[in-house]
Amino acid sequence: MLLALPLFAADFQAGKDYQIIKGASGTERPELLEFFSFLCPHCYALEGTLDGVRSKLPANIAFEKVHIEALGGSTGKLMARAWAIMETLGVEAKVSPKIFDSVHRFKVRYRDLRDVRAAFVAAGVSGSDFDNAARSFQVESRLNQMRQRVEALQPTAVPDLIVNGKYRINRAAVPQPAQLQALIEYLATKK
Repeated sequence: MLLALPLFAADFQAGKDYQIIKGASGTERPELLEFFSFLCPHCYALEGTLDGVRSKLPANIAFEKVHIEALGGSTGKLMARAWAIMETLGVEAKVSPKIFDSVHRFKVRYRDLRDVRAAFVAAGVSGSDFDNAARSFQVESRLNQMRQRVEALQPTAVPDLIVNGKYRINRAAVPQPAQLQALIEYLATKK
């Protein structure tokens, strides 16, 4: 039995495929925001799908990932710092898959910044570059920005996808990558 799946903008419905975030003012330009955690198995499973969807989105849709600190206690905070360091150094594509794999495939437990540093170095990042970034103003600023995003948009789960700072995607309603891409593109045109 085949189910009819929405692929056209006219088929998407508020309350079903996406939620309108109450009190959200939206963004000035189109944006896709992903709340995630390296500790989240669903985020790990969705990573490849999202990479494919993001690569096909129009260039005018900005993309931002925000690591949630609250998941995993002190390890969640450590992983958020790891993400901020990756962004500061511009090594997300090189290091992020290795961190995800280490946590979910190899069951590595990151206890402190030395463990994170070892993962970066194993991924080809200079230890001195890591050390310079780890406690830098840029990393601290990025951590504060991520906290503000969490506070403002109150993610309900991870991964949580929000378009234009106003529309929360219901992932269960759009299970296929083509549907997800179409919904993101549709919502990106809405103010």
